[in-house]
Amino acid sequence: LSFFSSFLFDLQEAGKLVVLRQQGWPVVEWPELAPEVSANAMQHSVALKIKANRIIFSVHRSLNIGELVRKCGKLKLNIASFRLQVAERDSWERHFLKIEKNNLSQSWFYGDAKADCKQVVKRFIVMQNDQPVALLQVIEKKILGCFKIVHVNRGPLFFQEDEQIFTAVFAFLMRQYRWYKRTLLLMMPEMPDNAASKALLYHLGYKQLRRFKWSSIWIDLAQSKEDLRLALRSNWRRQLSGSEKKKLLFLEGSLQDDWRWLLDQYQAFTVSKGFSGVSYELLDALVNEMGAMTNPNFSGHIYKVIWQGKTIAGTLIVRHGLTATYLLVWTDPECGRDMNVSNFLVWHAMIQLKTMGCKWFDLGGIAKKDSMVLKGIDSFKYGLGGVEYQLVGGALAF
Repeated sequence: LSFFSSFLFDLQEAGKLVVLRQQGWPVVEWPELAPEVSANAMQHSVALKIKANRIIFSVHRSLNIGELVRKCGKLKLNIASFRLQVAERDSWERHFLKIEKNNLSQSWFYGDAKADCKQVVKRFIVMQNDQPVALLQVIEKKILGCFKIVHVNRGPLFFQEDEQIFTAVFAFLMRQYRWYKRTLLLMMPEMPDNAASKALLYHLGYKQLRRFKWSSIWIDLAQSKEDLRLALRSNWRRQLSGSEKKKLLFLEGSLQDDWRWLLDQYQAFTVSKGFSGVSYELLDALVNEMGAMTNPNFSGHIYKVIWQGKTIAGTLIVRHGLTATYLLVWTDPECGRDMNVSNFLVWHAMIQLKTMGCKWFDLGGIAKKDSMVLKGIDSFKYGLGGVEYQLVGGALAF
C-alpha cells in the first residue's frame, strides 16, 4: 500500500514543484489532468486550482520527525524583543478574560490552590517589546538544594493566534530556563498532539516525552439549547428524556454548606471503585480559594439533584473566564444509575453555564484506561457529543 500526505497552500506561483524537487523533497503533483482539461481554464477552473494549490508527499514510515526537521534547516527567530514581566492579579485576570478557550491550570486561583499545597507558584505576562502576548504560570520545585524544575502545565496562553509569536515564545522560554542556570524546564504545552507540534518542539530543541498526554472533550456552549440537545448521542439523550419524567429537582448548592458533604461522598465512591481522580488536597484548596472569590467570572459551583426530599447527586464545576471545567460528580449508588440522574444533573448544569455566559465547557479529562469504572465515565462524557482533543504531551528543555 502507498500512503500520501496532502498539503493545501494559498499559492499559485509557477515552478514550486521544481524548486522543491531541486531541494530533494519527494513531492508529486495531483491530480493528473488530461491535456484538454489544462487547455480549457475557464471550464475546468476548479480542477486547475486544486492542482495549483496542492502538494503531495509520499509518506515513509521509516523516516522520523527529526530527519524531516533537519531537512528544513534552522529556524530564524528574533527572541531579543521578548521578556517576562511579573504579573499582578488584576492584570492577569483582565487578560485571562480575553482568552475564550482557556484552561483551569493557568488560572490565578488554581495557582493559589497549588501554593496552598506548599508549591512555589510564579506568574508572568510574556511581553514583546511593550505589548503583552501571553500569560505564563509556572510551578517551581527545588531539587538537590541548588537545582530547580520549572513546570508549565497547559501554558503559555496566547492572546491571539500568531504562528511567529507562538514559535518565538517557546524559543524564548527555552533560553530563559537552561541547565547552566541550574534550571530544568518541564513543559506540558497547550498544543495539539499532531505532527506539526512535534516537529516544532523538536526544531526548537525540546526533548519530547511520551508521558503526560492530556485528553478531554470540549462542548461549544455558543450553540443553541436545541442544537446542544441534538448533539447528544442517541442513548444519552434517551436516558436524559427518561430522567426528566422522574420528578427530579435541579438546584445550585453552596460551596460553604455543601462542599464537605460532596467531597466525603466522592471520596467514598473513588475508594469503593478503586480509582483516583484529582487529589483531595488540591480539590479542597481549590474550593477554599473559590469561596473567597468576588469576581463572578472566576467561581466554583456545586449543583445537586433532589428526589423525594433527598439529595441523590452532586457535581463540582469551576468557571474560569469564558470557560468552565467539570471536576467531579457523585450519584447515589442505590437509585442514581437506574434513574439516569447523572444525565439529568450534567445536562442542566451545562445549560446553567450557558446562561451564565460561558462559551466553552471542558469535561475534565478522558482517562482512556482499561478500568471498567473509568471506561464507564469516559463513555458518559463521550455521550455529551463534544469534540475530543489531545495535547502533545511533555517536553523538556535543559
